[in-house]
Amino acid sequence: MSFKIKLRSILLSFLCLLVSVGGLWAQDQYGNVVIKGVVTAATGGAPIANVSVFFSGSAGVMTDSAGKYTLYASRRFVKDNHLKFVYVGYKTGTVDINFDVPQQTSDMQLEESGHALADVVVKNHREKY
Repeated sequence: MSFKIKLRSILLSFLCLLVSVGGLWAQDQYGNVVIKGVVTAATGGAPIANVSVFFSGSAGVMTDSAGKYTLYASRRFVKDNHLKFVYVGYKTGTVDINFDVPQQTSDMQLEESGHALADVVVKNHREKY
């Protein structure tokens, strides 16, 4: 290979490296965070599956069968920094998230609400076409 071709390939590789590192820096400056944790019951400490974990006014995630969740969020798309945990039969849990810390762990223990569902009504509406 000639010297010019080697120089071009080295410069192109260096340029690609700069662009990729610049992209990572841009993500952090906008307050992107990764929040991981486990949701358990306050009494007994058993993991709770299918708990809704979200910020107000934005999409969220649900916990898996082991009560674990991973949420990716950006300060630009979140109205406030209150992370909420909601599940039927339990009180809503809230945690404040600091968007200046890119990776965080936030475990939550939910307390039972003491309210039980009295009746559940299921209706089936059939439409004719």
